[in-house]
Amino acid sequence: MPDQIKRLLVAFAIFIAIFLLARFLLIPASFGELGHFRADAMDDIAAYHPQHAGREACKECHDDVVEELSYGSHSTLACEGCHGPALKHAMYSASADPGNYPDSLKLRRPVERETCARCHDLNPSRVKFKADSTDISMVRMVNVNEHNHFIYEETNELIRCVECHYSHSP
Repeated sequence: MPDQIKRLLVAFAIFIAIFLLARFLLIPASFGELGHFRADAMDDIAAYHPQHAGREACKECHDDVVEELSYGSHSTLACEGCHGPALKHAMYSASADPGNYPDSLKLRRPVERETCARCHDLNPSRVKFKADSTDISMVRMVNVNEHNHFIYEETNELIRCVECHYSHSP
């Protein structure tokens, strides 16, 4: 047998050994027991603890804000999309002192430009048109770099979006 064939067979055997070792190490033990998925995934999902409360839970205490938000251009958004998971806040805030909430009950009050840019920054993977004020089904795209000329003169920092736009009804 020629030497190049022997070397090719050795390389092929090494490749197969590496593949089988990687397959053994990377595929979970429960994969394939109940079809083409990991059977332990059901136990993992059952052990998952929800973190979101939903808009109805927010409405119990913040009905005025939820009502105001229902008419704005953000009317289809969940409160927790901007303010973070609120299940603990909704469950325990009635029993806590509102002026002295522990950190675990406090929700985020987003004021950073990055929070707004998460949805409103021009993004090549999104639809390329801008929304007008009569059609709220489209996200109004804003080139964040064009807004960089809004600067506090005293501190030379960029002005936050919420300084000009009310976030619940921008």
